[in-house]
Amino acid sequence: MFNQKKNLNNILGGQKAKLNGDRFELLLQKRCAQEKISFIKIPSGFRFARGSFGVQPIPIKTPFDFIIAKDGKAVFFDAKCLSNSSLTYSKIKPHQLEKLLEMEQQSFLSGYIVHFVEDNKVSFFTSSTLKKLPPRHSLEYSDGVILGNIENFNLLPLLQLVGYRDWETCN
Repeated sequence: MFNQKKNLNNILGGQKAKLNGDRFELLLQKRCAQEKISFIKIPSGFRFARGSFGVQPIPIKTPFDFIIAKDGKAVFFDAKCLSNSSLTYSKIKPHQLEKLLEMEQQSFLSGYIVHFVEDNKVSFFTSSTLKKLPPRHSLEYSDGVILGNIENFNLLPLLQLVGYRDWETCN
């Protein structure tokens, strides 16, 4: 009985986290429209493989989820919505970080935009900052570029950082 209740709580918690993440992504898209920023969501992909049950789709991980652009400047990022007040090392996906770092090496700004629900803050963390985070450590919203509260965050400052090579001084 205890395991069934625990499993149900995990399922419900996961569904709530997914719903919060989807809402945050929609809010990002709405904010971009308000600020006249181009917003691109990279769709999840599939490859098809023949198996014992016929041809089946196999999900392919996307390198990151979003690109925003304005006036010839672009930012590549993944969005996270966290119920607690810290971004833990375990929330950083290695395949995403690898691709985001590649974008940073090409002089693009890249990283994570994170909504900290408990603190009601939205912050940006560069790929370089995420790479330096040791295992079993975490980042608070104030460790990143604070974009504002969830009701009024602004993405334009990120685009102003594009081309500024020492992003680390901005964190």
